Formats: sequence, C-alpha cells, structure tokens
Amino acid sequence: MDTLILSINKFVAEFFANLVNFYLDKLWLLNFIAFILSAILFWLVIFYIIKLNLFDEKVAALEVKYFGLRDFGKRYSVKAWKTIKKRLETKDEKQIKAALTEADKILDEILKAGAYPGEDLEERLSHLTSEKITNSQELLEAHKIAARANEEDFKITFEEAVNVLKVYQQSFREFGLIE
Repeated sequence: MDTLILSINKFVAEFFANLVNFYLDKLWLLNFIAFILSAILFWLVIFYIIKLNLFDEKVAALEVKYFGLRDFGKRYSVKAWKTIKKRLETKDEKQIKAALTEADKILDEILKAGAYPGEDLEERLSHLTSEKITNSQELLEAHKIAARANEEDFKITFEEAVNVLKVYQQSFREFGLIE
C-alpha cells in the first residue's frame, strides 16, 4: 500500500513539475497572447465609447453642470430652423403643423441638454424663469399651441402660426442657436 501511495505522490509531483516547466517554457508565448488580447479588448472599449458617444455625454454633463446650457451645435440648429421656415412658407396647413411640432421638439432637446428637470417639455418649461429667458411665459403658451398641432381637429391660421414661431425664434436666439 505504501508503494502505491508513493507511486501516486511521485506521479502527481512529476505531473505538476512537468506542468510548471511547460508553462515556464511557454510563458513568453502566454504573455504575448495576453498582451494581444488586452490590446484588442482595449481598442474595442475605446471604439464603442466613441461609437456610442459615451465620452461626449460625460463632457456634456460637465459643461451643463459648470457652464449652464451646452452649445447645441449651431449648424444643426440653423439647418433645422431653415426647415421650419420653409415649411411655414408653403402655407399648407399640414406643413405649418409640422413646423410647430419641429420647433417644439427642438425646444425640448435644448432644455434636456440644459439639464432642466421634468418628465415632459411643459414641466421643463415651468423651470424657466424670465432671468434665464425673457419670453418664458409666451414660450409656455406657444408650446401649448404646438402640442395641439398633432390633433386632427386643430386649426390654425397662417398668421397665428407665424406669431407662435416668432416666440420660438426669439427663444432660439436667446439660447444662441440662431442669429
């Protein structure tokens, strides 16, 4: 029985000794493979951070926290405003309603980017004061009209739509989005 135990102990000892020697002989290869895998995974992490704009969101959060409203991208806002004006110029009721909805959507995006609290645009607008934007009350009324633009029975004249969009235009100017 003692020889069986000694044989098993010898076998196990030799097995682990051989295993250690194998890994020590191949350690450079394992290090190289680990380095390559780490580099690939690191690249993938950076790639997806950039692809998902995670870093941009963190920077935006810091800008909002320390500097107030974030620069929303003047080129985007000018282009969107031009689209709204083109819709209005058609004098087609559907296009006018779409212009009102788009202006409302842009305003919502601005306030979200500015970290104004609230579940919807109306709640975020309630946090605007006349110190932050001069026409905050008019803007709330304009939003109420624009929110109804999706209703089928909603009717609005061209002149009323122009007046509502002037309120949005003044606000966008104050936010520095259009000139």
